Amino acid sequence: MSESVLLLELSNPPKITKCAKDILEQYGQEKCLFLSSMGRYREGKSFLMSLLYQSDYQSEKIKDIFKVGFGDKSVTKGVFMTKTPIKRTIKGETLNVFFLDSQGLFATDVKKTDNLIVSFLLSISPICIFNVNSRLNSTDIDTLKFNLYLGVVDNENCIKTKESTMIITCRDRPVTHDMLLGKFNVAFRAEQKEKCKNLYTLLENFKRLEFSLFPEPNTSVMCEDFSSYYKDVGQSFLKAKDNLKTELENIFANYINDAISCSQNSINLSTVLHSLCQNDFVKKERSFQQLQELMTFQIEYNKLYQDFDDKTASIFNVDIERKNISKVKKDGNVFLQKFSTSAYFVYKDRRLMAINENDIIPLKETFLQKITTLLQNRIQVFESLINTFEENKNNLDEKLEKYIKERDETLKQIQVNFEDEIEKKRLEMNELQSKIDRQEIVMDSVKEQFEELQNEIQTLERDSKEINDNYQEKFELLNKTQSEKIEKYLIKLRNLEKQSKKERRRFYKLQRETLKEVEAMKKKKKAICVIS
Repeated sequence: MSESVLLLELSNPPKITKCAKDILEQYGQEKCLFLSSMGRYREGKSFLMSLLYQSDYQSEKIKDIFKVGFGDKSVTKGVFMTKTPIKRTIKGETLNVFFLDSQGLFATDVKKTDNLIVSFLLSISPICIFNVNSRLNSTDIDTLKFNLYLGVVDNENCIKTKESTMIITCRDRPVTHDMLLGKFNVAFRAEQKEKCKNLYTLLENFKRLEFSLFPEPNTSVMCEDFSSYYKDVGQSFLKAKDNLKTELENIFANYINDAISCSQNSINLSTVLHSLCQNDFVKKERSFQQLQELMTFQIEYNKLYQDFDDKTASIFNVDIERKNISKVKKDGNVFLQKFSTSAYFVYKDRRLMAINENDIIPLKETFLQKITTLLQNRIQVFESLINTFEENKNNLDEKLEKYIKERDETLKQIQVNFEDEIEKKRLEMNELQSKIDRQEIVMDSVKEQFEELQNEIQTLERDSKEINDNYQEKFELLNKTQSEKIEKYLIKLRNLEKQSKKERRRFYKLQRETLKEVEAMKKKKKAICVIS
């Protein structure tokens, strides 16, 4: 059972299938993005997308996520989408990544279908893989360039590719030491930039343009009886696939903030397809030469539009006042008439062979509609600014009037409160003055009492001085008498001390003499004992 469903059916008119919409609706408000694949038919893009979708090897065999054929006949018709997205959690949010595989380009001489597929995928996918054999050639670049200028950049309902990533997978490259096996190869990109002079178109219109080099798989992969075993693909090819998957994982994280819900993407698919189907570039079959000439005109109209954008911006450098609206409209209409006239002369300034003036009409009408819409939008913005300014002014006037009224009421209330406070303070002052008057009477009485007390103190001081003088005389007399007695006592004490010292010396002398006599008697006694 296939694990992918038809997303874009190339019926008349082309349509988004109900089955694909139902799958997206199942995931509701969860965020999702599309990883799409495009490139020449029969160069293995469906096989590579099936391998990339199967990130780890749950089984020995490769699942046919997208239908793969053999030989020179193209298998994929339209655009297919995986039934189940791969889920990644980035910054706490769930991101559902749906893989898209498209019908091979250049399978027929009809460019209309190719243009629709490439424009559609560039419009809905922030990450696109463009599969080429060995290296990018001028036809591949022109295919992307035509669809960028005619189908996407000039389509207001399509996402802007300057926020997208384009990965060029170069298949069947010889294995070399600098190949990096699937990793983004900066050196190879620089080499391609030197060799392909028109590569700048892609570099200008994509946020990132990367090159991933793949070696040739084992030859058994190209056989109708391919075993579908991983081991038969070739280790170098599988290593390159794993490295590219790692690079893709890093890119997914860059788009988590810009990713929208699955439900919204379901709506956007129909909106983008409807917008593209109205584009003359997609509606009619074109030859390579016609596409190239149309793109040349589109570039001219884009330059003219940018010039109109720059010049009309200057007419709005006026005061934001209602009287200037008529001036802005008048000046804008002058520019509009001037550039409308210039649009009619674009065709006459070029010598063309593949297209005629009628082929330019859709581009010219789109240009005229764009500059008219741009001018109208700017006038509306200017009028809106004036309305907003006047509304703000009226609001400010109302607020000012309200403020003045509130201020006057507040001042009036403050004045009343102030007068009440003054009256209250006046009463308090009168009461305080009364207290002061009463205190002065009391103070006079206290002053008299104080003077009387002061006189009494002076009398007491005089009496105290007399008593003190008498006491001092008596004390001096007593002190003199006592001093004489003490002096006599001290003399007597010193005499007694001398007497005592004298008696002590005499005592010590008698003691020594007595000890000598005792010693002499001991010797005599000892001598008598010996004689006996």
